[in-house]
Amino acid sequence: APVRSVTYTPSGAGPLSGTGLTAVVADSVLSNLLATSPGRQGGPALARQRVLAELAMVGAERPSLQRSLVIVPPRRWNPDPVYVQGLLRAVAAAGWVQLVSLSDLTSTAAQGPARQQPAYSAGARSRELDAAQYADVRAGHQRLGALSAVISTVSQPAAVADQLKSYAEALLRSESAAWRSARAAGQAYVRGTVDLLVRQQRRVHLVSPGAVTLAARSGKIPVTVVNDMDQQVTVRVGVQAVPPVRLKLTQPPPITLEPHSSTTLDIAAEATTNGSLLVVAQLLTVDGRPYGDPETFPVQITGLGAVAQLVVVGALLLLTAALVVRVVRAVRSGRRRPGSAASVRGRAR
Repeated sequence: APVRSVTYTPSGAGPLSGTGLTAVVADSVLSNLLATSPGRQGGPALARQRVLAELAMVGAERPSLQRSLVIVPPRRWNPDPVYVQGLLRAVAAAGWVQLVSLSDLTSTAAQGPARQQPAYSAGARSRELDAAQYADVRAGHQRLGALSAVISTVSQPAAVADQLKSYAEALLRSESAAWRSARAAGQAYVRGTVDLLVRQQRRVHLVSPGAVTLAARSGKIPVTVVNDMDQQVTVRVGVQAVPPVRLKLTQPPPITLEPHSSTTLDIAAEATTNGSLLVVAQLLTVDGRPYGDPETFPVQITGLGAVAQLVVVGALLLLTAALVVRVVRAVRSGRRRPGSAASVRGRAR
């Protein structure tokens, strides 16, 4: 209702008191006429004339004041198309009425008086959809957005576009107020829709390499990406060490996978210290949004590469020293053997 009462039919669009919003209020008389079947009004001709008469009366209340009226049919309105088309033609032909869309009404149409904020009753609040259902719907929209982002628009067939559109429509149906009287069915419907998106999304996934050991300060960590979809996809792989101070990982560039194919990325890793840590690998869309569930695997940094080199060098030095000692001893023992030239010279002296 208007903040201040008026003696004429006010415009249906106007500011909402105490807010920066625009209120759009339906005309109850005209909306009820539209909801009433023509048969209950004496036939289509009389029904059309009644609507025109009401519009004429509104104009006659303040002939110099332009106003905007909003007519809203019932949520489950199922009219006779022939009657509605005839009504629209009759209204359009009237010289005192102009048909506009809702966007035109809120942006350029005549503004009415300020409206009071509507009261939201406890009964209406109790009939709202469960918050868990809306959480599932939000999760479904996020998964659908990620799924749409990785599918290549170049190779996307019409069937795939239609399928993505059907998922979007299903999520919109999940938010319908019709589920207020069938809450369990509504929750089951949205869960089924999200499950379909999860199964579709998991067709592009990571394969964990399992436990990885870095035997040097630097090395490569293999991560495999699999595309089981029937179309080309483009994704990124984000990697992070936990804790990050022990291992520096190079983020790989985006990759494009053909249908039913896979590829293995070698993630460059640079260790700062020995020890155990975890690496979290996450599929991402090209713009960086998470795609699917992350994969976590352990990494053991031993630094044995440098140690092994020292051990090998040390062993070679020891072996060389041992050989030198044996050669020296062999030479000395040969000199003292009886009958040798050295022993004969010794006796001659």
